[in-house]
Amino acid sequence: MVNEKDRQEEIDIAELVRTLWARRKFIALVAGVFLLLGLIVALFGEVKYTASVVVVPQTGKAPSGGNLQGLAAMAGINIGSGEQGDLLSPMVYPMVVGSVSFQKELMHTAVTVEGVDGPVTLLDYFTEDGYRKFSLFPFLRKYTLGLPGVIIGAIRGKSSDNPVFDELPSGVEVLTADEDECMEILAKRVAINVDEKNGYISLSATMPDALMSALVAVRAQELLQEYVTRFKLQKVQANLDFIEARYVEAKADFESTQRALARFQDANRDIASAVARTRESRLSNEYELAFAIYSEMARQREQASIKVKEDTPIFTVVEQVTVPTKKSAPRRVQIVMICLFLGLMAGVGFVLVQPWWREMFDHK
Repeated sequence: MVNEKDRQEEIDIAELVRTLWARRKFIALVAGVFLLLGLIVALFGEVKYTASVVVVPQTGKAPSGGNLQGLAAMAGINIGSGEQGDLLSPMVYPMVVGSVSFQKELMHTAVTVEGVDGPVTLLDYFTEDGYRKFSLFPFLRKYTLGLPGVIIGAIRGKSSDNPVFDELPSGVEVLTADEDECMEILAKRVAINVDEKNGYISLSATMPDALMSALVAVRAQELLQEYVTRFKLQKVQANLDFIEARYVEAKADFESTQRALARFQDANRDIASAVARTRESRLSNEYELAFAIYSEMARQREQASIKVKEDTPIFTVVEQVTVPTKKSAPRRVQIVMICLFLGLMAGVGFVLVQPWWREMFDHK
């Protein structure tokens, strides 16, 4: 037996369906407008291609934990390593990629542009007219939401020359207006994802051209390895340079004492005086000392050189860069379906809210 509450709910649902059916033309109109907007976005949106590379950073030195550390890692336990203090954490890699020096080198990557003879740098491609294809939505965004910035930029003027400073401390980067603009663009188009749990790094580049995206991804990978290597080897390389300088000094001192001893022996071959023997003994002692120092520095030099090679990080490529064959944006079917769904929801929502809205204002 149906109770009064269930009957009331059935009546409410039936009334709701009748209301929606009565306003079906309005709902269809709203959905059609959203569908039209979705088609415009899908057809005239900026075309993008994404290329990516997956790498695993490694070093030539075995971890101090040995097999125990490897077994612990398999069990999900990190017992640490005695070398961790010298390693650059992968969690810092996004900061490296976003640094000014990295971006300045990346923006000078040479890429090929359709219809242009010869390579073009990313800096020229993104800041100069005539290289990029016309795209409706970036154009509308620039001259609607970005119109105040366009006006201010036109009033201030634009200079591509580096500012001139009388004194500039070492390590301070200077950006031109074009470089600053290009850096903002690249920061959105070149992304890095560090999966610390699984130990791999993914670098991706999103560009308007398939080949361009692959070239930028490869260059970003090369630059990242160069920067990580530079940071990692900074300490051991400084030690090698110091030992190399001492080795050169020890070698020169050894050769000098060797020549002095040889000259003395040649000049005093038939002399058996006590003074000559004392002099020869002193020169021999100096020679032995210089030779010992020279041999020790040669040994340390070789060890430092091996240390540099051992600590040089290597990026093992798990997934190589491939030229994408499909666009990453705009996803036309997905955009149209989402806009159609939003249009239906907007139409239905307006129809359902309209009576409540009118009643609220009538009471006022």
